Amino acid sequence: MTEQSKTILLLCTGNSCRSPLAEALLKNAIKDNPTLKHYAVKSAGIYAQSNGIASENALEAIKAYKLSLNNHRSTQLTQKLIDESSIILGMTASHIESLAYDYNCLPEKLFRFKEWTDSHDKDILDPFGSNLAVYMQCAESIKESIPSIIDHLKSQK
Repeated sequence: MTEQSKTILLLCTGNSCRSPLAEALLKNAIKDNPTLKHYAVKSAGIYAQSNGIASENALEAIKAYKLSLNNHRSTQLTQKLIDESSIILGMTASHIESLAYDYNCLPEKLFRFKEWTDSHDKDILDPFGSNLAVYMQCAESIKESIPSIIDHLKSQK
């Protein structure tokens, strides 16, 4: 019997920097964990313009992990995406808070991306408009958070 597919939705503002980086890195980590193969990873932005490309520095930053965002196209958050998601991970507390005002969703499936880390600061700051070094720091912060997400997903069985 196969496990039913579950969707992890990664959420940021414009779906051009943080959530695409997080999507690529989390997909890669899940690929290396066969017990989590039933999870699909998607990303969206609260204020995204649909079908935009990843920012230039996000495209560059992800190369350090031997991954690519060349095929990424931004997606506007919709109620349908929320309804299809098993878990939603926002890059900041404000992303999670905005869902409560604008959408119908279950609070128990909303978390910040760094929710299960030991970090006191649970937000992943927006690098938009910054130089490549800031994007690299953002990507590294995302990468460092992934083991805690993997552990959480494994504990949900």
